[in-house]
This record gives sequence, structure tokens and C-alpha cells, in this order.
Amino acid sequence: MKSSPITDPLEWLLSHSSGCLPDETMDALLLALASGERRDLLVRLPKGLHVLVPGEAADWAWANMLHVFCLDDYGLTELLKEHGVPRSVLDAGAFIGLFSLRLLAEGTREALLLEPAPRQAALAEESLALNGYSGRAVVRRVALWSRAGRVRLCLSSNLVNTSLEPGYARSYGADCVGSVEAEAVTLSMLLKERKYDLVKLDIEGAEAEVLREAAESGLLSPERAGVLVVEAHGEHRLRGVVDALRIGGYRVRWRRLGDTLDQYIVWAS
Repeated sequence: MKSSPITDPLEWLLSHSSGCLPDETMDALLLALASGERRDLLVRLPKGLHVLVPGEAADWAWANMLHVFCLDDYGLTELLKEHGVPRSVLDAGAFIGLFSLRLLAEGTREALLLEPAPRQAALAEESLALNGYSGRAVVRRVALWSRAGRVRLCLSSNLVNTSLEPGYARSYGADCVGSVEAEAVTLSMLLKERKYDLVKLDIEGAEAEVLREAAESGLLSPERAGVLVVEAHGEHRLRGVVDALRIGGYRVRWRRLGDTLDQYIVWAS
């Protein structure tokens, strides 16, 4: 789950890291939180991976490591068993690259990471290079939206809730600390260019509109995007996500993440 230090205290992070994250990684993250250090941290992940973590948001990055590697909230273990390792992955809302790093370590051959926020995109690019994946993965600094053009993003103080919606960060206990203009592309544009075995969307409130545009274009289908994993933020967006996926001809299932956050993971195939 996309955990927050407000709803999940340090004890939660530590308890769910035990037996999953290396001890030196937990020590480095604890030191960063205690010292208020803002420099980037290079830490070790499972599967022999390394990732650069933003010191100013070490708690949120830590929670997202658990999200992807320890709690397996995206259900990747089950997806890999059911569908095999995806050759091609579209990772929209890539943050610092954790989702793609895990799949590249599993054997994915090609990954396109979309991350419009400059700080997060730069960290994802560096982490891909550190792990030797630059030739197999590309980061594009674009936002996914229901129409192409220029958009303005609210930069979140916790980095993970950067969104097209000005009030979105506040709903997760963060502040909008600035804004940045970015290029926006549509999912239909990307699916017209090529097929993907796996598409992951974690796009901070834009998910329902993005999927609706792709469904209405006729390009959202199992033939163009084999499997989708979508994080839906709020029950009203969940309904829009499910409706759009069903229009595309997918079998859909979902579950809520925890008891305190109004977030859901949706799987479609």
C-alpha cells in the first residue's frame, strides 16, 4: 500500500521490513529520519537491487519499498505465476522506479517509466543505471492524462502525492510546495505506438479519466495491454476505473489496501 507516516508509524515500517529489507537498509533509513538528512541515500533492496532514495522523503520511499517488495500489494508474485514474466512493461507514475526495478530483476526485457516530477524522474534514471538497466528501461518525464498537451502538476512535499489535482496532496496529509509544467500524453497514444504485456498505473487521481479516454478510443484491450495493475484513489475513482476496464473487455477484480486509506488495487486481464 502507499503508506504514510501519518497512518503508519515507524513501528509499522520496521515490523514489515523485518525479514524483507536488509538490516543496513533499515539502519540507513532510520538514520536519515533521525537526522533530517536531505541528501540522496543509496540503499540495497531484495533481489540484489540498489535504489537511490530522496532523504527528504525517506519515510515515504521506505513505505513504497514495502508496497512493492515486502507486502506485495501489487500482487506481482501471483501475476508472475499466472501470466509469466512480462516482456514489456509500461510503468506510469513510476516514482523512483521501484516497480520497474523489481520486474527488470525478474527478467522483464523492456520497461517504459513515466514520471513527470523532475526529482523523482532523475532518481529513477540513476537507479536504473546503477543496476545496469539503462539499455532495457527508459524514463520519460511526461504525465499520463486524458488529453495531450501541457499540464501543471502540484509538487507534493512527500514526493509521492504529486498530482494534477491542486488539492490532492492535502488529502494525504502533505502540502503542495510548488508546481511544474509538464508534457501530457494519453494512454491511447502509447498503446497505438506498441503493445505492452503489463501496464501499471499509479497516477495520483488521474486513473479513471485516463482509462476512460483509452477505452473510448477502442485501444484499451487485452490485445494491446495484456494485464493492468491500477491503484485507484477513492471509491468514486474505483468505480470509474472498473467501468472503463470492463468496456475494454477485461475481467476485473480489486481489493482495498488496509483499513485506513481509501485506496484500492485493481487487476485486469
